[in-house]
Amino acid sequence: MASTDAVAEPEVLSLGPGPRMRRPRRGSVAAVVVLMLLAAMVGGWWLWLKPAPDFTLDALQDVYSGMVRSDGLNDLYTLEPGTIPEGETVTVTPEECRPLFDTTEYNQFPSNAVDGVSTYWFGDPSTVSLLTVRYPDRSTARRAYASVESALRACAESSIRLRADRQAVRVIPTEAMAVPGADSQLGYTYSPQARSRFAIHVMRYANTITWQYRYESSATMYSALPATQLMTSLVTQMRAVQEQL
Repeated sequence: MASTDAVAEPEVLSLGPGPRMRRPRRGSVAAVVVLMLLAAMVGGWWLWLKPAPDFTLDALQDVYSGMVRSDGLNDLYTLEPGTIPEGETVTVTPEECRPLFDTTEYNQFPSNAVDGVSTYWFGDPSTVSLLTVRYPDRSTARRAYASVESALRACAESSIRLRADRQAVRVIPTEAMAVPGADSQLGYTYSPQARSRFAIHVMRYANTITWQYRYESSATMYSALPATQLMTSLVTQMRAVQEQL
């Protein structure tokens, strides 16, 4: 007769400690979070440090379309090499002072510039011409500005002859007031006639150089404030357009 006793289970030999329950790897998760935060910070810094785009001709035209006169009108001119009629031969003595007068006194289109935009205002006490020329890149614009800066440094307070039939002029540097956002700027005046004065304000921004040319009476003391206010308005327009590029 078969036994009804339960059959004993075989013994199982276990070696070493028993298995442990795995816990979540909090350290690994924290490391991933830190790395993600660092990547976001680096990306943000890169976007902040990245220079704003250079200007195209269309962008410059958009800038100048917002420069409206007090009468509500805006005479906008697009300039390219060869579009400005050739004037009289440029004669500046000494020759090293020529960059101060090529674009202003002799109405020459700046060398190495690609194109540009200009406008003007007839007014009292000043008649103003505003010209922004565009260069292929920022380094070319810096070199062009440096040539004007060097000429002003060399020719300040010097006697300069522009035309044989006119008396010599004296270039007087002016202390340009700060224009927020401008890369570089300088100013100077000279009087071709006893009762008139030309006041020049030159500003570099991105791949452009702006020439502000004011013709006014020399009977009053010169103030750089109106020129600075106009340049500040221009930079505000340029930055607004640049943000859309």
